[in-house]
Amino acid sequence: MNKETEKTEKYMIRKRIIQLLTVACVVSLTTCTEESIVPNGGWADVPEGMVRLTLYTNAADYSIPVTRDSADEEGVDAPMVLVFDGTGDTATFTEAAQSEISGSETTVTLIKTDHPSTILLIANAPEDKFYDGTNEAAFTADNITTVMASKTLADVEEVLLTVALDNPQSVAPFTSLQTKLPVSGITVVTEINENTQLGTSGSELLLTRSVTKASVTVDAGLVGFTLHGAGVATAPLNGSLYRNGTTIQDNTSNTTHYLTASSGDGVSGMATAVGNTTSATPPCTCMKQTPASVLPSL
Repeated sequence: MNKETEKTEKYMIRKRIIQLLTVACVVSLTTCTEESIVPNGGWADVPEGMVRLTLYTNAADYSIPVTRDSADEEGVDAPMVLVFDGTGDTATFTEAAQSEISGSETTVTLIKTDHPSTILLIANAPEDKFYDGTNEAAFTADNITTVMASKTLADVEEVLLTVALDNPQSVAPFTSLQTKLPVSGITVVTEINENTQLGTSGSELLLTRSVTKASVTVDAGLVGFTLHGAGVATAPLNGSLYRNGTTIQDNTSNTTHYLTASSGDGVSGMATAVGNTTSATPPCTCMKQTPASVLPSL
């Protein structure tokens, strides 16, 4: 073999290697691109065995009815989604996933199932934290998964609580303009796959507030009484982020009072009355389905 022939063969070998590498790169890029395309034309990184679902809730309707006159009535953060295997109070917790908001769309990625599941949505946990009956923790999917392990839907009421109020509480809770009302909603699906609907446009999942308000008004027939204001006594330190049915939470040994100052009477200044009523400025807000006493100051 002469030197010219040897040079030609080496050149052809190098050229062939470059062609093969080019083809491999093109195949690799094409494969990655096809696996990343989702049916709706967007881009998503959905692991095998999971599915991304769109959430439709009634969040836009929160301005009616008004809970209080000085806060963000309509604001709803991306809900935390809890999945339970089965239905009813005995449904067993399986996973928690944080939904994501992109533009006007809210989505969540869940593990696929082929059997009925209960799906619980919770949003606007105060301070982005929860209390599990012993400790406070950040309201994250990992922390919820830890405390809900081997628990049921009924257990949510006992281990997913709001962080504790102060004792006494000198500022009425849920009245700041920056504070959003905790809300929750629940639905049952026959299975979790690409055809599963978590509400639809026009038939949204119902999210309900976990907070109620109380106001005091002197009856017009009561002559000689002047209402100065109202406060709250024996209010719960913690409230459930989700409660099922109409059962009342037992807080007999876990209460606080709303006082304007630790040494004050807490009544005349907490909810000031105007025209013998506190309805115009009702800061006496507390968690629903929890016992509390509203005290007028006359």
